[in-house]
Amino acid sequence: LVGHAGHIGSVAFSTGGGVLISASDDGTLIRWDVSTGERVQTLSHGHTDPDMPLVLSSDGAVLASGSQSGAVKLWDTEGGELVRTLHGLQGRVQGLAFSADDMTLAGWAGGDSDRVVLWNTETGESLRSLDVTPIREDSRRERTMVTFAEGGAALVSVVRVDRDWVVDWWGVGTGERIESRPLPLKG
Repeated sequence: LVGHAGHIGSVAFSTGGGVLISASDDGTLIRWDVSTGERVQTLSHGHTDPDMPLVLSSDGAVLASGSQSGAVKLWDTEGGELVRTLHGLQGRVQGLAFSADDMTLAGWAGGDSDRVVLWNTETGESLRSLDVTPIREDSRRERTMVTFAEGGAALVSVVRVDRDWVVDWWGVGTGERIESRPLPLKG
């Protein structure tokens, strides 16, 4: 894909595969037509970190992008407008996930690796902050992924705890840990 003046560090595809967004350290997001490879639109995101997390809503209409400051931006991919900026995370945003109905966005950051913030995507309101500290609190840990499950009623986090991997299920409505299970992986 030719269009960025800098390094491309992140991409996001819509669920249907028709929309591709790329982020570059030149401060731009580009929306591409997947079938033709043509650039459809260029947005200025103002960040110089090309490795920002990106996630598209299921219909590709809304893009969420994370930043080094902890802010999360929601973009209208058709009009190219910034819809709103979400706050509540500390440090570099590590990942983002939309719920199946696209009404809730989960985000977590490097400075808050044991906290996931849930936002209402329509209003920007912070719905809940989940303390997703692994059971072995005194261990060195690294959160690698958070995603929605069970139709949005649960949040699943995968965490590296020391040399082991752990999967935790959290109730979105209650914020309580439902289950914790080790993964049979090492490293």
